[in-house]
Amino acid sequence: MKKGLLGLLAVVLLAGCATIKPPAEGKGNVFGTVIARPHKDYIKMARARGEFDLDYGRFADDQIVYDLDYGWFPDSKIMYDDSQVNYDALDEIYVILVDPAGTAGRTHELAARKDGFYPKSLAVAKGDTIKVRNETVGPLTLYITEADTKNFWDFPVIAPGASGDLKIDMTGLLDLGADEDDSLTAAILSRQGLSARKVKSGATYEFRDMSPGTYDMMFWYWRLGTLNKTVKVEPGKSVRLDGTLSVDTIVR
Repeated sequence: MKKGLLGLLAVVLLAGCATIKPPAEGKGNVFGTVIARPHKDYIKMARARGEFDLDYGRFADDQIVYDLDYGWFPDSKIMYDDSQVNYDALDEIYVILVDPAGTAGRTHELAARKDGFYPKSLAVAKGDTIKVRNETVGPLTLYITEADTKNFWDFPVIAPGASGDLKIDMTGLLDLGADEDDSLTAAILSRQGLSARKVKSGATYEFRDMSPGTYDMMFWYWRLGTLNKTVKVEPGKSVRLDGTLSVDTIVR
C-alpha cells in the first residue's frame, strides 16, 4: 500500500513539474505564487481564550466579531460576509515586471458603473491607454491625480453608454476619479516598461521567454501596497519568485 502511495505521489510531482515549460533558446522564465493574508496578530488572537475589548472588534467565548473587514471566527475558523474582505479570494493582485526597454501601447478596459469602477485597480505602462466605458446614466468628467505630488490631469467628458480613451503619460501611483461622483475611484499603478499579470490570491503567474538580465518586480494589491523584488533571468532557466501581501507587513 505504501509503495502504491509513493508511486502516486511521484506521478503527481512529475505532472506538476511538467506544467513548467522550458524557455525558448537563449531566454529565461520567471514564475511563482502570490498570496494575500490578513493581519497575523488577528489570526493569533482569534485562537486565544478569554474576552478582550479592541478597537477592531470584540472577543467572547473564543469568538471574535470584527466591525471592519476581517470576518468573524467561530471556533477559530474565519467566516466572511459581503461587507468583509476575504483575502484568500482577492482577484486583483498584480505581479509586475518592469523592463525600461519594454514597449508600451496596450489597451486596458475599465467600466464605470453606478456602484464604482470595475476593476478597482489597474497596472499599466507609461504610454498605455485605459478605455473607460460609461455605464452610468449621466456624463462623466474623468481626471487622474498623482498620489505623491497631487499633479492633476483632466480628460474629455464621456457620455452615458459611450467610451473614452485615457492615454497614460505619467508614472507613479495614480488615482482615477470623476467630477460628478466621488464614489467613482480606481487605483492605477504606472511604470515605464511595465508588464503585468493579474491573478487571484494563491494563483501562479508566469513571464516567459525573457531576455537574460536583472529585472525589478513588484507584487501589488491596491489596498495592501507593494512588495518590491529583483530577479536575475538566466538563459535556459526558469526562476521561481513567490510573494506574500498582508495588512500588517509585506513578506519578503
